[in-house]
Amino acid sequence: DLTGAADRLQAGQRRARSGGPVDFIDVSVIDARLRDVESQIRQRRVDEKAFR
Repeated sequence: DLTGAADRLQAGQRRARSGGPVDFIDVSVIDARLRDVESQIRQRRVDEKAFR
């Protein structure tokens, strides 16, 4: 479920950026994966509109 994956990645972003030392590599990986999932969600919506 892409929406669930995006939600989990957003939660991971918030947790990684709140308090404590920040591991920029981990944050960068989470950001990249979130951008990919969001891109897939947008593409799925475009595809669904095309098939209507």
